[in-house]
Amino acid sequence: METTAYSREIDRTHPDCIVYRPSAELASDAENQQIIGQVTPGGHWLLTWTMATHENNPDQHVVVSRSEDRGATWSEPQWIDGATPAQQAGPERGKYQASWPFFIPAPALGRIYLCYNKNIGLTDARNDTTGVLRFRYSDDDGRTWSAPHDHLKIGRGAIDHPDPAMPVNFVTCFQSLLAPDGVPLASLTRWGSGSPHLLNVNSEVWFLRFENILTERDPAKLVMTTWPEGGTGLQVPHPFRMNQSVAQEAATVTLPDGRLFTVMRTLQGALFWSMSRDAGRSWASHWTDLDETEPLPVFPLRYSDDGGLVHSPIVCSPIFEYAPGKYCLVYFNNDGYLPGAKHPTDYQVNRRDAWIVCGRFVTGPGQPVVFGEPRRLATADGVQLGHYGRIEPVCYPSYFRDGDDHWLWYSDRKHFVLGKKLNAYLE
Repeated sequence: METTAYSREIDRTHPDCIVYRPSAELASDAENQQIIGQVTPGGHWLLTWTMATHENNPDQHVVVSRSEDRGATWSEPQWIDGATPAQQAGPERGKYQASWPFFIPAPALGRIYLCYNKNIGLTDARNDTTGVLRFRYSDDDGRTWSAPHDHLKIGRGAIDHPDPAMPVNFVTCFQSLLAPDGVPLASLTRWGSGSPHLLNVNSEVWFLRFENILTERDPAKLVMTTWPEGGTGLQVPHPFRMNQSVAQEAATVTLPDGRLFTVMRTLQGALFWSMSRDAGRSWASHWTDLDETEPLPVFPLRYSDDGGLVHSPIVCSPIFEYAPGKYCLVYFNNDGYLPGAKHPTDYQVNRRDAWIVCGRFVTGPGQPVVFGEPRRLATADGVQLGHYGRIEPVCYPSYFRDGDDHWLWYSDRKHFVLGKKLNAYLE
């Protein structure tokens, strides 16, 4: 893109906060995605994300940036983990990447944990998805970080590599949340073994529970549990291939009645949902033995029980709780077959406009959240940017509230790291 035109692109989505502007459109810091925000114990703002020349490049790494003036200025991204220059240039080029971070705050300890996928030199699928769950922690409000810890093991699933020495293939997309029993929980997308093409193998939604992380100061004594039980995660059928599941990138919220409600992307042209009555141990599709009167499968998401489908191409579409019993969904509001799109994965066409819709909790046997009228949140006007010609204006966002202000943190076309105030969009 011509230099003068590129300099104006950062304003296209009308952000309220600019966190990071890459040095150039195709530079080594050009790809920035999965932006996770957190208010620190000291009241400052902390963001983490995955940075690279482009996705799954050997230089892919995890960074952190802080603001002590509510987003007016930000620190230069701090390198947390990734392949060293020697590893990037050596015979194992591509391995040892670090990707897909999220925070777990432990307020009573004055501590923040940072978890992410770390490739340890073994690759089953893609270098940036095969890895262990590594964590570090900060006891000084996110200024400095501990040495790495790799001992929390993700439980094995039926679709994993048969050799237990091979790490699992996974991505974590969203901030952790507190389950109804007070235990931090994070959603996990698990991919099947053997293929770098992540839509050609099974994918399932799983959940990680950090059982004692809020009270245990010794990191060696932390305990993590992988749910649901039984070796199989939440599944949604591939529309054209028998016996393949495509269920990915679930965002989860807590309902006022103590259930968990999760929304995931699929290849069905719509989002799907499930819920858990027991803090994540079992989910709707696993309740045959728990509720003999009416087993509940994974459902297509609707605006209400008798309303239309919440259409979506296969793209990250998270739900956030912004007040008790009130939620907002950020999504792309089409089934993937916009004019010019060849299929739901045609991201250079069907991810043009981001929308937001507010929902509220309802009691009853059906879908526990009903939604109102969608509003357009942002657009990049179809202008392509970066190595892969991205057009999605709001990519892998996260949310936090600070005082009366509701903030959405996102990457514009997986490039600029930005914030948008949501107050005017929330009911």
